[in-house]
Amino acid sequence: PASILEIARVVKQRGGSVIAITGDESPLCEIADVPLLVETHENTDMFTPTISRIAALVLIDILSTGVALVRSDEHLRRVQDMKAALADQRVEWM
Repeated sequence: PASILEIARVVKQRGGSVIAITGDESPLCEIADVPLLVETHENTDMFTPTISRIAALVLIDILSTGVALVRSDEHLRRVQDMKAALADQRVEWM
């Protein structure tokens, strides 16, 4: 399978933009048009890297909210329709 670096290069070759979310300076940052560093300090030798995952998800939420705020009402309607369709796919456990 292709590495994330190979995929990022192909995206750029085809005219796309690459936004990279990473925990530290990496080769992906050199390729990315917008490198976003989300550095956390946690002991990943002993624990699952929960803090870094939450930090990246918070950044994604901030970015998606910012994009949503500048989009048209039609876009908002499509997102609401998509969320409703996804909600129908949820499995109730209890």
